[in-house]
Amino acid sequence: MKYKLIVSDMDGTLLGDNHKITEENKIALSKALEKGVKIVPASGRIYNSAREHFDFLDINTPLIACNGAIIKETKTNKLIYKNNIPNDICLKIIDIFEKNEVYYQLYSENTMMCKNCILWSILMERAVFL
Repeated sequence: MKYKLIVSDMDGTLLGDNHKITEENKIALSKALEKGVKIVPASGRIYNSAREHFDFLDINTPLIACNGAIIKETKTNKLIYKNNIPNDICLKIIDIFEKNEVYYQLYSENTMMCKNCILWSILMERAVFL
């Protein structure tokens, strides 16, 4: 069987404990490319955060970001797909979260917003260094 496409998550899959693509995965992806296999990264991360990890491939590939809400080409940044929640609905959802003291994270194309970003940053920092 000849594979034509590899779609892979990043965090906990392609990225190692240091949040960088492991050398083993770089080699595997490069070998797949040599055999004509297409590579498509997929991530819950915002686009720019996900994209920076794939410059080493030096290819123009679709990158699925923001949990599937955005798909762009990595070299040209050409938008292929975008599906966002309208602002008025977002504001209503945030209002409900705030009233009920629910922690939230919202992603736009290149920004992450959250109820308590300082707390989130501390938690992520601890996760990176544990």
